[in-house]
Amino acid sequence: MPIFPKKKPEPSKEELLSMAESSGDWEVFCGGNGCWKYVSPACERITGYTPEEFLDRPDLFENILHPDDKELVTAQCQNHSNHECKPFEVEFRLINKSGDIRWIWRKCQPARDKQGNWLGRRASNQDITHCKENEKNLQHREHLLKKAHQQERTMFMNGQVIVFLWRNSSEWPVENISGNVLDLLGYSSEEFLSGSVLYSSLIHPDDLVRVTSEVTAHSLPDSTHFIHQPYRLIARGGRIIWVLDSTTLVRDSSGQITHYHGYIVDITHTVQMEEEVLAVKNRLEFIIDSTSLGTWDWNIQTGGLIYNNQCLEMLGYGPGELSPNVASWLKLIEPEQKVNVIRALTDHLEGRSPRFSLEHKLQHKSGRWIWVLNSGKVWEFDHNGIPVRACGIHLDITHRKEQELLLLETTQRNEQEKRIESLKTMAGAVAHRFNNSMLVVLGNLEMLCRNFPDDSKARNMALMALQEGKEASKIGQAMLTYLGYGMPRKQSHDLAALACESFSAIIKSFPSAIISQCVSPPAPITCQFDTIQIKQVLNNVLTNAFESLAPKTGHITLTFGTTVHSPANFPLLFREGLPDTCRYGFCRIVDNGVGIAANDIERIFEPFFTTRFIGRGLGMALAAGIMRSHQGAIVVKSTLKKGTKITILLPMEE
Repeated sequence: MPIFPKKKPEPSKEELLSMAESSGDWEVFCGGNGCWKYVSPACERITGYTPEEFLDRPDLFENILHPDDKELVTAQCQNHSNHECKPFEVEFRLINKSGDIRWIWRKCQPARDKQGNWLGRRASNQDITHCKENEKNLQHREHLLKKAHQQERTMFMNGQVIVFLWRNSSEWPVENISGNVLDLLGYSSEEFLSGSVLYSSLIHPDDLVRVTSEVTAHSLPDSTHFIHQPYRLIARGGRIIWVLDSTTLVRDSSGQITHYHGYIVDITHTVQMEEEVLAVKNRLEFIIDSTSLGTWDWNIQTGGLIYNNQCLEMLGYGPGELSPNVASWLKLIEPEQKVNVIRALTDHLEGRSPRFSLEHKLQHKSGRWIWVLNSGKVWEFDHNGIPVRACGIHLDITHRKEQELLLLETTQRNEQEKRIESLKTMAGAVAHRFNNSMLVVLGNLEMLCRNFPDDSKARNMALMALQEGKEASKIGQAMLTYLGYGMPRKQSHDLAALACESFSAIIKSFPSAIISQCVSPPAPITCQFDTIQIKQVLNNVLTNAFESLAPKTGHITLTFGTTVHSPANFPLLFREGLPDTCRYGFCRIVDNGVGIAANDIERIFEPFFTTRFIGRGLGMALAAGIMRSHQGAIVVKSTLKKGTKITILLPMEE
């Protein structure tokens, strides 16, 4: 059985009616007398009126036509109302029952019977409102685009961009040019078009050869367009203008270049800004190079840290040797200063200070410490105001710090020298006056002792006074010893043996819980000294050391050795009259006692200075005087609450 019948069957009246009823279009059949005989149900969806209303009211259709379209539709219907009417199409608007405007596309064609007799008209009405709205929107967009294009063209032609059409011949004569050329170059378009001004004559002589070479290089068979490197034009009056030139090649049917079509843009301001930035950059680089200034650039979000070469050289590193992150930089900061550095940096990052600036130490690759002035500032923030990047400098101020320290030491030394001289003067005056007075007192007491009976109470009292007077007279002698008077009786002795003997005797006077140790040297430490005086020094120093110890946790150790020293390493009091270098034997006394404050160390050798309420404060002053008379020294190093190390040095026998 064939799929397609050979003869198209004629649809029955019922089939045609069913098709009209189910169609989405509004179908109408109008008889030869002009009256509507059939209206499909779709009319109600489109117009809001039922088929019955249209059939009962012949004027309904005309009444709902839009006023602006009524004449057009009426004329069309009248022109095609007879049996000779031809098919026609018309678009119009009507107002539906709800008052909304609907666009209708109507296709009208004659209806005839099988014999060709005219029966009337069949009209198919389709709702095209949605299509019309889309069409209207499209037209609106096209209008806006056209308007924008025209505005862009106007702006382009009247702005800083000049359009040229150059003929491909010598000196590139201009055949077309935008009118705004007068504003930029000072020449009118007529001057270019007439040939009185040639474009090539405006190109700066220093750029003409290059521009010509670029045109030649880009005029190859496969070239279509190119952009020149910026070049200069000389405007009327000699003003120099930098331009950017973008050119398209125009070819004829044979592929030959006939014209160059392009535009130039005035970039003079941009070039000037670039030159200014370059000048500033060069000056900054010169300053950085001439001052050995190190720079750093810190990405706060990632922790990345970029150093310049001067910064790396300052720290003893080569390119790539120091990890480029802030963690590596923090490791270089001197431990005791790290807290202050982080605090200052945090204050700036959190907005409590306008910039970060601090002097601190960084560790050189060699292990030594250098002083730097570290100064920087956040220069980039994110949209929430969070710091993103910061930049700064490292300036090596080690030499300045050394000079400051040297100046401080010199000032302190001068003040100490003045104080020492004052103390010497005072001690000499006190010793002289005190000794003279004590001679009279002791002489009178001796006379009284001789004159009183041996068993008398008065004689016993005189003897007691005489004994105390002799003890008191030792103060004057101690003053003279501090001044270095009284020549010691030097002989060769073993310093270690004498120190161990004194140590064994003194330790018996202190609690047994104190841990003590005397480490004897493998060989004698032979020096020239007065045993009585040096024993006094050892006793005074050891007594102070034991008194500084806690009863249950104290620890004291004696060690011995030899070393070569320069007087510059000694306290100021002991530098006078010593050779530049000398070999010394030493006894080192180390304890874990209360320690001595840094400000007090330089004063412990002053007469009557003491940090304890007991004693006269003459023990260390007497020891200092004895060591000075022996051309020796006492070096003290101490930390509060950790302990003290005292080294007694005597010159060794040659």
